[in-house]
Amino acid sequence: MRENKIDFIKNFKKVIIVYAVIFLAGIVFMFIPGFGVKLDINFSGGTKIAYSYTGDVKDADIEAAVKEVIKKSFTVSKSTSLTGDTKTFEISLVGKDSVSAEDQEKLATTLNEKFKDNKIELYNSNSVSPTVAGSFFAKSLVAVLITAVLVIIYVGIRFKRIGGISAAITALCALVFDVFITFFTCVFFRLQLDSNYIAVVLTILGYSLNDTIVIYDRVRENARLMPEAEIGEVVNTSINTSLR
Repeated sequence: MRENKIDFIKNFKKVIIVYAVIFLAGIVFMFIPGFGVKLDINFSGGTKIAYSYTGDVKDADIEAAVKEVIKKSFTVSKSTSLTGDTKTFEISLVGKDSVSAEDQEKLATTLNEKFKDNKIELYNSNSVSPTVAGSFFAKSLVAVLITAVLVIIYVGIRFKRIGGISAAITALCALVFDVFITFFTCVFFRLQLDSNYIAVVLTILGYSLNDTIVIYDRVRENARLMPEAEIGEVVNTSINTSLR
């Protein structure tokens, strides 16, 4: 088998520059009108009302019908079930804006009048107060901090021969980089941060930490087998053999 000989240490500065560019671009995009951070109602509070329908309905027609009843800022998005047998459109109001039960009834009546041939039916309705959303966000941050502390303790103890706490902090930095990359990807492509985003982040963090542990294991093994080698050479050898 051909042996990989990639000099990762030599390219380290280039990688850091790429990360820095992505981070700066992400921060800039956060303040550009039309981009920014789009939070789901679970994080910011608000109301979501989904209706099922048949046939084809234009987004512009839905928005026009909704504006007749709801005099607040809202967005409309369409989706189709995985089986393809259910089509829905969702009306979202983020923040303190909400829709009263009376307005929901008027909205349902208006939609059925405007789209008589599309069999409009209430599919789902969900409201979250800003207070509850803020509490949920705070608890999420606490969970992240607790996880960070546990990662530092675990990695620091397990890899005390190759740095201990410094190795743990480095592993944590790698996790933070991965989280920010996914976050800025959502900012670039104007994706909403919701429960799906949390699931994606947790999956990435799981794989990222696992990959870091695998590399650290190889570094610890090679540090014992290559006692005269510099740390950069040990790291390069460890990553290349792991790639194989």
